[in-house]
Amino acid sequence: MPDRLSAAIDRHCLGTTSDTKVPRLSLISVDEPVEPSGQLYEPMICFVAAGAKRTTAGDLSLVASAGEMLLTTIDLPVDVSLETVPYRSAVLHLHGPSIADLIVEMDGAAPVCAPATAGHLKAPMTPELLEAVTRWVELLDAPGDIRLLAPRHEIEILYRLLGSSLGPILRQWSLADSTTSRVRDVAR
Repeated sequence: MPDRLSAAIDRHCLGTTSDTKVPRLSLISVDEPVEPSGQLYEPMICFVAAGAKRTTAGDLSLVASAGEMLLTTIDLPVDVSLETVPYRSAVLHLHGPSIADLIVEMDGAAPVCAPATAGHLKAPMTPELLEAVTRWVELLDAPGDIRLLAPRHEIEILYRLLGSSLGPILRQWSLADSTTSRVRDVAR
């Protein structure tokens, strides 16, 4: 399945990094080794389809490989190096109100969360999440479907994420008056 996602990224990434017509979706495609670089990550989830990427923030160094996802919940300066190429990933730029609305719909009430860790972490993608992300990227094959289907695919991805090991962190992040939100505001 990561091969199908990687192929969809190949079809639509117009350079190393491409924003797309699908809201909040960016694609990354790198074929050759590149020098490590410093970057500022905004709140996002990077779904790795091929290769592996190392991100280092202070003392924390994470390697995310094909089939894994990397979550960043605060604006965070990181050093990025590619461990394995070719490297392919799809990036979901997080939108707190969308997550909070979905939590209310799922739970039937305002979200209540236990404290969660803010920052930068990785987790494996479930087969269901990988399928949802792949279909989201494949919307680029049918531009006429993007306006109506992209928001629905994004909701499915968020739903799958909220049920994953990253769910508590995303729940906490989406709350406007949460500890994670206050850390995010101070980090800016």
